[in-house]
Amino acid sequence: MSSMPAQPPSVMKAKIEPLNCYFQGKDFLGSEYWSFWGVSFLGLLIAGAVPVILLAPIYCGLVTCLLLRAKGHKFDINKLFDGFQYFGDALIAGLMWFLFSLVFAVIFLVGLLGGMLMISIGEPLPAIIGAFMIAMGYGTLIVGSGLMTFGLLFSAGLIVEYQMKGFDAFKLALSGVMTNFWGLLLASLVGSLIYLLGIMLCIIPGILAIPMIIAGHFMCYRKIFYGRTNPVPPVKQGPQVVYGQYK
Repeated sequence: MSSMPAQPPSVMKAKIEPLNCYFQGKDFLGSEYWSFWGVSFLGLLIAGAVPVILLAPIYCGLVTCLLLRAKGHKFDINKLFDGFQYFGDALIAGLMWFLFSLVFAVIFLVGLLGGMLMISIGEPLPAIIGAFMIAMGYGTLIVGSGLMTFGLLFSAGLIVEYQMKGFDAFKLALSGVMTNFWGLLLASLVGSLIYLLGIMLCIIPGILAIPMIIAGHFMCYRKIFYGRTNPVPPVKQGPQVVYGQYK
């Protein structure tokens, strides 16, 4: 059977449950939780070498595993490297999200440096303004990084599942993020809090929570782009790829 790109999905205004999406992600992985932990931990280690270049292809590999799980199929560590089949399109989408996050980083630096300058004046009113600028800078950085994480996974899903080109995947993912801005923002804050609390508890719990966080983001992807609920699938063998989607 010849392979054809699937019709790109519509963006939906979804009900994003900031905490429950992560519990859904954990339930979704089920017995494959630790398998996905190994895949995601290795993938993020590899991506850490050159994040700007490698993170998006690694996300494509992670999404490949999650799509297989969504169809009830097994996955293994080799599926992580299937993401590099989409290297060109993933790189384009990843670079676009990097530029997106760079805007927030510039705002953060302006707020931080400007705030420190105001505080250095040594008077009460400038000090209050400076503290506000620094707080806004940090807030902007947190918002930007959180939305970038969702957007990167959304782009990877659209590239892998719908064989979209990198820039088109970025645009549709950005539309999904902006349409569901407040829900995703709250979900990103909750996910960051889960991770940080885990890191504070001797680091290891935070690392072990990585699969739940990534799968939680995938739950949001399923809701926003095709409105699916998230039952735990039965496990089958032998994935088949039809029209660019795992069946």
